[in-house]
Amino acid sequence: MSIKNKTMLLSNLSFDHPLSLQEINDLINMLSQGVLIGQIYFKDEVDVESIEKVKLLLEVLPNIDDKKIEKYIMRKIDDDDKNKLDKLTFQNIDTWNIAYSIEHNRFSVTSLAKYRLIDEWFKSTIKEMPEGLSCLEKVCYLYDKVKLFEFSTNPKYGRLPEIISDGVANSYGYNLLFKELLTMCKIPCKTEPYSIDGEESYITLAELYDEKHGVDGIYLFDASMDTIGKEQYKNGLARRMNYNFCAITLDKFSRLNGQVFPGGILRVLMAEDELEYKHNLNRYNKKNGYKESLKTENIFQEKIDNVYLKCFNTKDINEETLFNVFSERVNCLSRNIEEREILQATLINNYKDREKDLFADKSVKKMSKNNLLSA
Repeated sequence: MSIKNKTMLLSNLSFDHPLSLQEINDLINMLSQGVLIGQIYFKDEVDVESIEKVKLLLEVLPNIDDKKIEKYIMRKIDDDDKNKLDKLTFQNIDTWNIAYSIEHNRFSVTSLAKYRLIDEWFKSTIKEMPEGLSCLEKVCYLYDKVKLFEFSTNPKYGRLPEIISDGVANSYGYNLLFKELLTMCKIPCKTEPYSIDGEESYITLAELYDEKHGVDGIYLFDASMDTIGKEQYKNGLARRMNYNFCAITLDKFSRLNGQVFPGGILRVLMAEDELEYKHNLNRYNKKNGYKESLKTENIFQEKIDNVYLKCFNTKDINEETLFNVFSERVNCLSRNIEEREILQATLINNYKDREKDLFADKSVKKMSKNNLLSA
């Protein structure tokens, strides 16, 4: 801290715990002396009440130019904190930033204004979901919501602020949206990378238990593979026709046509037998550390061996069940009975036609053991 022309120069401030009354008074005294602040960070255990108090001081103290100070909320925000932040008004909201995702001590930051748009999209999507849906029905509803985003290979569309504001997503972006929605519904899930014909892609594993439809297992979802371009759905109805990557088994994924290489824990879980599984898990742990396996265990609340066994034993959902659930999704597109019947027939024919193009027959194992064992 230096003094020049009776003005104290301070590059930034940081708060990491709830502020006491004495600390607030000390802050007022310091700010009243004409301190020049570039940035303020709120992190670790600081509470929203303390953030609000600092915000008010910056807005009302005469010696402080609030619009020239960048503020960063760099801590995990739970639902209660979100609600408190939503109730706050900001004179200069464009100077406030917040970490919307924190993983491996890496912070994804956006403006508070964009953060509120993200939060509102997720909340409204969940709020609009019909009541009484079974687990599979709920997941298919959310899958449809994610499919409505436009596809792009642009890397920026793997970030929530750009995805929500522009309505565009890349492969990772689709799976990020889907994973966040499933998490909000307390459905265990994890997104993993894979490549197909040299192109990087992502897929989401989700554990489903649905007594109504007799579903119990870990299934894969990739909305980006069921998304089509605007030129193909000019009437707005065909957008709901693709479900071939909705709730598929790892066995079915292994028969995906093309040069496919699973990444991350996906490679481990796709092992064809115990020997291969142990070999892949050992290589995975050596490369990534045991903490990565523990994350998978924490998500699915099972030891990694049991997660593998659940994936291995997960059965295909029979087509009749799938078509009934998918048909309910397209029924919302029309109230006319004849139109519904046409839509349902189109959906089923489209599904069967795409199956032939996308996946090899069960008797053929497209994904070789060499693919699974490759680094």
